[in-house]
Amino acid sequence: MKSVMITTFMLTAVPAYTQLIASAATFSAPRSSFSASGTSVTFSEEDERTPVKMEDLPTEVKQALEAPEFYGWTAVMAWWVREEKASFYEIDFAKGTEKKVVRLNEKGNRMI
Repeated sequence: MKSVMITTFMLTAVPAYTQLIASAATFSAPRSSFSASGTSVTFSEEDERTPVKMEDLPTEVKQALEAPEFYGWTAVMAWWVREEKASFYEIDFAKGTEKKVVRLNEKGNRMI
């Protein structure tokens, strides 16, 4: 009786476990995207995003945010983003119902 139960277990559990492992190996991280005022930003769960207080941004980045193109816009949130190929600051802006995202490197230069 025990050998029948073990054989049944092996015939059902092992293939299910193997299938589970195979599906986990092919899992790809879901991607998220945000679109605002014609700017599309896509990031994956592999990206490292750290919130940054506005007062903690580098001087060069703060100076870049004082440019005329940002007049009337409110910086809502800032992030330090580390991707596979680049690292940069991502600043979310709002003006009424409009939104936009700006990416700047450590020197305050716009990232494309």
